[in-house]
Amino acid sequence: MKLSMILIMIFCMFILSTVTITSTHYDDINKIDMDHINDDNSASLLDPYLEYEDVIAYLYMEDIVSDVIMKSGNDNKKYLNTNKDKKYAFHGELFFSQESKVTHVSDDFDMKRIYGHKMLNGSKFGNLIFLLEPDNKRPLYLYTETGVKEFELTRAFRYEDGTESFETALETGISKNEYLEMVTQDAIVSHVDEYDVEDKNILFLQTCENASSDIRYVFVFAEVSHE
Repeated sequence: MKLSMILIMIFCMFILSTVTITSTHYDDINKIDMDHINDDNSASLLDPYLEYEDVIAYLYMEDIVSDVIMKSGNDNKKYLNTNKDKKYAFHGELFFSQESKVTHVSDDFDMKRIYGHKMLNGSKFGNLIFLLEPDNKRPLYLYTETGVKEFELTRAFRYEDGTESFETALETGISKNEYLEMVTQDAIVSHVDEYDVEDKNILFLQTCENASSDIRYVFVFAEVSHE
């Protein structure tokens, strides 16, 4: 009996350690001091990757994501299972969707959609799921060659018709407020009572529920003004 109890305790400790490793997959680079956000060296996280042809930005949120973002051009599948070295990689890369039409750092970063796989080891957008817990809300930073933009989570929701349908729905021509109210009316997490984002840049981070599902988790971020 005592031996079986010891074995159970060892197994439980292993499970807990695995969960910890998964949820803090990026701790080695995510525990950085963000006080430098307005300094001249604000693009430091992006700098090492500027040699790559399609790297256009770097996305950072403590314990959640720390990775480059690619521009996908006219092909949403370009970096779905290809890495920044143009080699096959199941996890692919984070990328601005085709419909976002991001080609240069001077482009408007409003109503843009970034997709990443929900990897079980926490890489790419594997840790976004933790943001469904309200206590895990934290700032998101988008690094470009021209500086850093800060965003805050406003809502998260499930979209059941896949990425292509979500992309098309954004091209309806209605106002941002109307669109966000429409798609987030069944929000899982909401940090706002009402939307008034016409004068704010909005980023959508989306990832799949699982590898075989068309359901997407979508996280809506509004840019924070420091003026």
